[in-house]
Amino acid sequence: MAEPFFNVNGTWKSLDTAYVNVNGTWKETDVYVNVNGTWKLVSLKRVAVGGGANFDLFGAVKPLIGSAGNIEITLNGTYQATATTHAALGLSNALAGRKVRIINNGLIIGKEGVGGPGQWQTGSAGASGGTAIWIDPHHGCRSLEFYNNPGARVYAGGGGGGGGGGVRIRKRIDDSHKAVESKGGHGGRGAGSGGGATGGGGGTTDHDYPLWSTGGTGGTGGNYGTAGGHGGAGYGYNQSVSGNFHGGGAGGAAGIAIHNVGTIKLTGYTDTSRIVGRRI
Repeated sequence: MAEPFFNVNGTWKSLDTAYVNVNGTWKETDVYVNVNGTWKLVSLKRVAVGGGANFDLFGAVKPLIGSAGNIEITLNGTYQATATTHAALGLSNALAGRKVRIINNGLIIGKEGVGGPGQWQTGSAGASGGTAIWIDPHHGCRSLEFYNNPGARVYAGGGGGGGGGGVRIRKRIDDSHKAVESKGGHGGRGAGSGGGATGGGGGTTDHDYPLWSTGGTGGTGGNYGTAGGHGGAGYGYNQSVSGNFHGGGAGGAAGIAIHNVGTIKLTGYTDTSRIVGRRI
């Protein structure tokens, strides 16, 4: 429904906030009109935004809405995080005291976790995936609703794969000292705003007949909203001789789809195929 306007002394003004006088006190109220037998809310300020990075939604729309107390924000386009320390879309306390309804038509995607480096010893852990939507738990809105349309998506970042472990083997054969040493492969990146998940890299190999060694393969990066895979351990021949065989690093934790979800009303198409990742 289009935003309503009324003519006040020859000037058309938007009806975004309405008041009634109750016993001498002006109080905000909702205004409805009957359209073909259906009552529809008209005392509403509507704005639309088209995407961004590390996007402070309420800070961006505040200059557009004046003193309106009843606001509907439509999200179009793509919102993405540039680092796991940022959320793709943030809802701050800039609209405290107002009624806010958000309609998501777009794509909101957290940053992926990087893979852990492979090592000569134990592989390094992968990084955690990032957050898609962060909500200030003290946002102060009188009501805050997030409606997800069927074609819209919210994706938490995937965790990075753990780095592969290394190996070192030494053995005395006749009068010679034999030694081999290999490094683990790098963990794959998780899925996120930088692209899809990748597999881990292979470890290096070394030969000093009859010994050989191979570093562990890096863990696979996690898909959207899932943890990264554990890195593989280094291995070689002959493990009964003097040597060190190191394990791979842990995969990075799954990112968060909606952080502080309990502070909003989540409606619409909210199944796990459309909002992917943890809701905490």
